[in-house]
Amino acid sequence: LKHHIQYIKNVKQPFFTYVQTLSNHEPFDLPVPPHFPGDDLSNKFRSTAYYTDASLAEYFKEAQKYVWYTKTLFIMVADHGHRLPRNNADPFEPEKYHIPLLFFGDVIKPAYRGKRINKLGNQTDIAATLLAQLNIPNKDFKWSKNLLNPYSKEFAFYDWDNGFGYMLRDQVVSYDNSGKRVIYIADRTKDQALTDKTLLFGKAFMQQVFTDYMKL
Repeated sequence: LKHHIQYIKNVKQPFFTYVQTLSNHEPFDLPVPPHFPGDDLSNKFRSTAYYTDASLAEYFKEAQKYVWYTKTLFIMVADHGHRLPRNNADPFEPEKYHIPLLFFGDVIKPAYRGKRINKLGNQTDIAATLLAQLNIPNKDFKWSKNLLNPYSKEFAFYDWDNGFGYMLRDQVVSYDNSGKRVIYIADRTKDQALTDKTLLFGKAFMQQVFTDYMKL
């Protein structure tokens, strides 16, 4: 993160840049003593998360010293979820794929600061969401939707080695392609017709993604 601050000093404005941190990732190595003692993986995970959080605090403290800080929109997002620290090992559980997405900075209007948006989405939705706020066309990002548009359909898709999950506001269905069966259902409505529909949505989504990929 310190290197990134130095890098931006030599970048012409306006700029778009990103940083990927790896501390909170296996093998959970740290350059400082762990905040949570112990050799168990859960505490190692917590310690690297604590270290990452503290490092981000130092990064933004330093960034505030530069003129570009007040003109910059910062976006923080995880690349994937993790089974730790709760040790949710099953790949079909949607909680394993739950990640944060944070937009912040002085460029955000005061009325929207601190606002929480409880809307289902994927990482692919960042593109359309960001571009929409900048009044830039986003039609080229066909797999992306504007999460800040109240009329955008709520859904999320996740997958693993040989299966996928599809999430709606009232239901989540995970499908195991090896066994050709549904292996997880979270349904607030107890509606079998909705389950069948959700499963079809998930299959269609995955098939279309692969179709587009094979055309590249």
